Amino acid sequence: MRSNTPWLIRFYELKAFIDIHNRPPREEENIHLYRWACMQRHRYNKGKLSATKILITGPLKILEKKSNMESNSPWFIRFHELKVFFAIHNRPPCEKENIVLYRWTCAQRYLYNKGKLSATKSSFLAPRKILEKRAKKPEINLAGAVNRLKQGFSGNRLQAINCKKSADFVLLRRLYRSGKLPSELVSELKVAKVPLIATWVLYGENETRPWNIIFDECALWARQNGFLPTYRRTKNLYCWLNEQKMKMSKGNLGLVESKKISSLLIRFSRK
Repeated sequence: MRSNTPWLIRFYELKAFIDIHNRPPREEENIHLYRWACMQRHRYNKGKLSATKILITGPLKILEKKSNMESNSPWFIRFHELKVFFAIHNRPPCEKENIVLYRWTCAQRYLYNKGKLSATKSSFLAPRKILEKRAKKPEINLAGAVNRLKQGFSGNRLQAINCKKSADFVLLRRLYRSGKLPSELVSELKVAKVPLIATWVLYGENETRPWNIIFDECALWARQNGFLPTYRRTKNLYCWLNEQKMKMSKGNLGLVESKKISSLLIRFSRK
């Protein structure tokens, strides 16, 4: 092989870099030299590199397979971020604190549980105890929460105000709005008049009047006052309109009824 061939020129450049830094170049340092070294490794792995070139590049150790556990690999960078977080807080990160690091730890736990995480990575993560299965949240006694709210709202006004600030009230209201609260508990709360929404709809299941008559009454009130019914002015219409809006958002209201409610909201909503 001639000493002035492009391959040998690039080889001597690589050799000079390794003599100075004692390692192969990184992409951000010298992209041409980095890609040339990667190409030689690729050709060697495919069996397309000549014996002469293998003999020349052998001492530089650029033909060996790159380890995924290098200190500058993305995995190791994320691991060191986790190590710093652990040193400060002594626990894994929460989603609200660092969503990227939180999702990375969840991914490592998932790979470990599936048996796809290497033994080396597992040994690094084991002292942090992020690979252990998270304990299941204790089951919530919904019946007990309902009974506590019923007792609270059956008392005086001050007790009712305190109940609205309780964790039971917040939990049951969230479950009710998401449609996950059992129907038998919903009926119990309605009978006890526990206001999970602004208040329970008085025009409810026992209402015998047609939908159009109640809507016309609501629209007439809005035209006379110039705004939609409020809780203080007319409790019944306000609650009925709230239920129609909730049904419409969940897609449980008919097309004609939805158009009427939408036009009423657009016309009289306060800017």
